[in-house]
Amino acid sequence: MKLYFNNAFSALSYSIQWLRRDWPSDDLSIVISHSRPDPYLEAVADHFEVEPAGLDDAAYTQYCVDMCRQHSVDVMIPRKRVTVLARSAGAFERAGIRVMWSASADQYARLDDKAKTLRSVRDAGIMSVPNPIIVNDKASFTEGFKRLSQSGDQVCMKPNIGVGGRGFRIIDRRRTRLDDVFSPDPLRVGYDTIMDALDETRTPEPILLNTYLDGDEYSVDCLAHRGQLLYAIPRMYIDKHHQRIDDVPDLAAYCQRLVSHFELDSLFNIQFRQHRGQWHLIEINPRMAAGMHRTRFSGPNLLAEALILLEEGALGPGVSVRWDCEIIKKVGYVNGDMSVEVEVGSWS
Repeated sequence: MKLYFNNAFSALSYSIQWLRRDWPSDDLSIVISHSRPDPYLEAVADHFEVEPAGLDDAAYTQYCVDMCRQHSVDVMIPRKRVTVLARSAGAFERAGIRVMWSASADQYARLDDKAKTLRSVRDAGIMSVPNPIIVNDKASFTEGFKRLSQSGDQVCMKPNIGVGGRGFRIIDRRRTRLDDVFSPDPLRVGYDTIMDALDETRTPEPILLNTYLDGDEYSVDCLAHRGQLLYAIPRMYIDKHHQRIDDVPDLAAYCQRLVSHFELDSLFNIQFRQHRGQWHLIEINPRMAAGMHRTRFSGPNLLAEALILLEEGALGPGVSVRWDCEIIKKVGYVNGDMSVEVEVGSWS
């Protein structure tokens, strides 16, 4: 089987290593394209190439179709510009290329908009969500921040349309502009710095303001088929190098309701966080998560299972999940001078 991944995360390299180890035959071949050279992806690909820059939506879609044709790809697993590609699903079908879609084109577009996603979940009564407020200038930012601050909670922000947690910041009134210049914090930004940025930008992209949720955060890697959730494996973030896989039945139940509501399929990721003893939805990522490979420490290889589903339309008895698994990233040395990152799983 020949697979094509477009513009994947570098961490895909771990998933591919697990896939090569677990795939039942030796006919697996990997094709990867990316917007720039990536040594992690190049190391695991049978063919790697840098994508042409500046392609519009139609040209990029044609590029992906051509890549599949040129390399006799059996299955494409998209990440970049997925909504655009899904709108041209017919082009892949006509070329005889199967694509691992996680949603329809309409649902991809819906999930691209984080505020609309949260409001849809809230209005459907599925579960609690933060208080989403869209701002795009100083006046709306000032008003939105004031409204959310009245509860006494911290306020956070991120781009309304974007990948995962990129751009996420907690807004800190105590931080000065010089703090943000000389002591930048990857999670915090000063209120005045945001005001300055909005003042300087004529047409800023919509920003999502939310109440900051201060409880435990879980990233749930999911596999679904025809409306049925087959796996929901929660990974709890302990710190940057430490996660734990837990059995959280409430999150599995929420995932099934979200699968039905958004008609999700195949591989995707849903993020939740607790606040004042209650679970809240953070966002839904209709694609493989960068850290999905860590679920393999608990038993199932979700990528392999998804490919079997695509090939055969059903799974066998499946693989049992071994809960209470801790995954820690460690650094080792080769010949005393070369550092190597490894991830190690252990069970309590």
